[in-house]
Amino acid sequence: MNTHLWRFALALFFMLVNAQYLFATASYKVTLATTPPKIDGRLDDKIWETATPITEFVQRQPNIGEPGTEPTFVYLLYDANFLYIAMRCIDDPKKITANELARDVSLGNDDRVQIIFDTFLDKRNGYWFQIGPKGSIGDALVSENGAGFNKQWDGLWEGKAKIHDTGWDAEIAIPFKTLNFRPDQPEWGMKIIRNIKRKSETSYWPVANLDSYRFQISDAGLITGLHGITKGIGLDISPYLITGIDNPESVNSNYIRNHNPMFNLGGDLFYRVTPGIKAALTINTDFAQTEVDSRQINLTRFNLLFRKSVTSFWTGRNTSTSALVAPVKKTTHTEIAISHFFQGKSDWIPLAIPFRYCGVGK
Repeated sequence: MNTHLWRFALALFFMLVNAQYLFATASYKVTLATTPPKIDGRLDDKIWETATPITEFVQRQPNIGEPGTEPTFVYLLYDANFLYIAMRCIDDPKKITANELARDVSLGNDDRVQIIFDTFLDKRNGYWFQIGPKGSIGDALVSENGAGFNKQWDGLWEGKAKIHDTGWDAEIAIPFKTLNFRPDQPEWGMKIIRNIKRKSETSYWPVANLDSYRFQISDAGLITGLHGITKGIGLDISPYLITGIDNPESVNSNYIRNHNPMFNLGGDLFYRVTPGIKAALTINTDFAQTEVDSRQINLTRFNLLFRKSVTSFWTGRNTSTSALVAPVKKTTHTEIAISHFFQGKSDWIPLAIPFRYCGVGK
């Protein structure tokens, strides 16, 4: 009896050890940069030689579990203010698919590399960045473990790419001020995806399967060694000023036309109260900066609801839908109105200074 118990315990032990080995989280240690690399899309800076490349990319499509058909090398460096990423994508330059140049356009029909950072290591939320062979860049916020994708977010960062004889290279510099994180946490989650359009191939680091979201964060790898980084005071100010002359046409040409000067001033202010709480304040909101609403034909008895893309309204909505709005006395002749779309309501309320609190418990 004791022999059988010992055999069972030994078999269970080896099963647990093998499972831990098979499902261990892939990790990568980021190297501290003594001198910052030049972001020009060329990996000719000597500092990149100090970083260890990530090369173990595994296909998710079309041949799940097999190595990527084209070699990929990804390097990471950092200093106190920036995170630097370099990518070398080996390929036939005549077969590279690269059409887009603009920012935040869809690269679904181009070759590209996508990177997701889980800065809080909560395995649910993250920052998404992408770059194409011609330098087209894009960014977004990922939430709900990959189910939520907010592409209206625009961060301040730089990315360049170049096509050469053996493929294409890319370099990215992300200021830590653009990201939200805990400075005393040296570990982040990271997922890297390379897309080769002509082969309909997507390769991941670490390995991913078809039973998960494309941008699922819970199975991301781990990057370590981020010591001594800073995100500044956490204050962002975006002012605007509009001037002009109002020159209305008169029906009667005998009337003297008035030239009324126009002056409009306002802006948005964002402040990180804590790593998990961000406050947004907008004064005299400039609604003219939003995109034009798409024309729609309504054949129902229900009113159409057009969601506004004002930065101060959608900031943080991927982590919290609570809103605190402070109505005050209007100071201009033009009534400012916003929709309560955060609560799914279609009623409109007049506001002069809306204030929104966005936060999530960590």
